Parts: sequence; structure tokens; C-alpha cells
Amino acid sequence: MSLISKPIIPSDLMLKTIIAVLEDRKAQDIVYIDLRENEEALIDYMVVCEGNSNTQVAALSNNLNRDVYERIKVFPFRMEYTSNDVWTILDYFEIVVHIFQRETRQFYQLEDLWSDSPIYAIEH
Repeated sequence: MSLISKPIIPSDLMLKTIIAVLEDRKAQDIVYIDLRENEEALIDYMVVCEGNSNTQVAALSNNLNRDVYERIKVFPFRMEYTSNDVWTILDYFEIVVHIFQRETRQFYQLEDLWSDSPIYAIEH
């Protein structure tokens, strides 16, 4: 039986790496939510972005998984996909990344759910 351990990488370095990869891979409307001061949150940051199609959502998540490992040697603890690739979640312990198709993102409005925490848009 193997135990899964949290990465030793500081969450701010991991956040910068995740955002850099998403920018490099042409994710759109990238935001991150700083949840460190939110007593209800179990994570430090949430990253939300979107792709234009199910193919791009799948490619973004696969490339994020691979590129983050290549840069800082960390794989996500868990990845979840919808069957039609309209939403993918990558869990890096202190950071959770949500990659949506635009319509799905607008429907769930995760940023609104966490609007009591600072939300930062990444400008290209």
C-alpha cells in the first residue's frame, strides 16, 4: 500500500507554475481566488479558466498535468473529468484547478460562490 503525500513545493510557487502553464497553453479568462484567509476553505487557491471546446478543455488538463510535472515534479493528487469534457478538475492539495467550457463556467459561476475572497484576473 502506498501513501500519497502532499508536495513540498510552496503553494505560491505551484500557483505561479500552474498559471504559467495555462497561459502557455492558451487557456482563456484565467482567474485565481486567494482562499488562504477564508476559514471555510480547505485549500489555499482556486484557479478557474476556460477552453473554447471539449477538445481544448481535455488538452489543457492533460498538458497542465504533464507540464507542471516537468517544471516542478508534482502530479495532481486527483483529476476528475466530465464525460463530455466540459469541466475538468485537477487537485494539487493546496490548489484546485477548474478548466471549463465557457457555457459550463457561466452556469456554475464558481467565482461568485467564493466572492468573499480576493479574486485576481490574469491579464495576457
